[in-house]
Amino acid sequence: MKKGLLGVLVVALTVVGCQNYDDQFDELNDKILSLSQSISELDGIRTQVTALGTKLDQLASTSASASDLTAVMTEVAALTASMDAIKAATDYGQEEVDDLEAEIDEIKSALDELLKQAAVIQQDIVITSAAQLEYVESLMALDPANDNSYVEGETREYIVSGNVTVDAEFVEDAAMGARLNNVMSRIASVIAPDGGSGVTLDSGSSATSGIALTMSSMAFVQGAVTLTGANAVGVDKLAALTATLTINQGGDLVFSALNQVGNVRINSG
Repeated sequence: MKKGLLGVLVVALTVVGCQNYDDQFDELNDKILSLSQSISELDGIRTQVTALGTKLDQLASTSASASDLTAVMTEVAALTASMDAIKAATDYGQEEVDDLEAEIDEIKSALDELLKQAAVIQQDIVITSAAQLEYVESLMALDPANDNSYVEGETREYIVSGNVTVDAEFVEDAAMGARLNNVMSRIASVIAPDGGSGVTLDSGSSATSGIALTMSSMAFVQGAVTLTGANAVGVDKLAALTATLTINQGGDLVFSALNQVGNVRINSG
C-alpha cells in the first residue's frame, strides 16, 4: 500500500514539475512575442516619421495645396495618437521612445512653418451676423464691393484650424446669401480641436428665413458635423469626418462622397 502511494506521489510531482516548466516556457514565449511586437511597432512609427519628413521637405519646396496640408495634418495627428499609446505602455525602451518623440516634435515644427505660409485660418469661424460675415471675408481677403473676388485676384481654398459655426438666420436678401456661400465654398478642410464642436451649419428656421447653405469644397473634417435647418445644407464633397454626423433636416439626404464617419444620427422630421 505504501509502495503504491509512493508511486502516485512521484507521478504527481513529475506532472507538477513538467507543468511548471510548461508555464515558464509559455511565459518566456509571451515575452519574446511582446518584445518582437514592440520592436515592430517602433520600427513602423520610425518609418512613418521618415516618410512624413520627406513629404514635408517636398511640400516646403512647392506650393502646398489645402488638400496636401490636410493630408499631412491627418497623418501627424494619427502619429501623435500612436505615440501617446506607446508612452502609456510599459513594453518599450524609454530611450527609443524619447528619440522618436523628439523626431515627431521636429515634424510638427516643420508643419507649423508650412501652415504659417499657407492658406490656413488658425481660429474658430463663427458667422451668425452680417458683421461676422464681413470679418471672415476680410480673413479670406475677399472684397464684397468687387463681386466678392479676391483682392489679389487669385482663387484659394482654406483649411480652418478650429471650429466652424454658421447660422444663416440673419441673411436678409440674395446678395448677402451669395456672399455667405462664397465664404462657405472656400473652406476645404476643418481641423477641430479636441472636444470642439467641429462643423455646425444651420440654414435657418423656415423657407423664408435663412438660405440654402453650400460647402462645395469641404472634403475632410477632423471632428463632428451637424447639419440643421429648414433649407438645404449641401456638403457634396464631404468624404471623411472623424466623429459624429448629425442631420436635423428634412428632404433628400445625399452623401455620395462619404467613406469615413463615426456615428450617424438622423432626425429628418
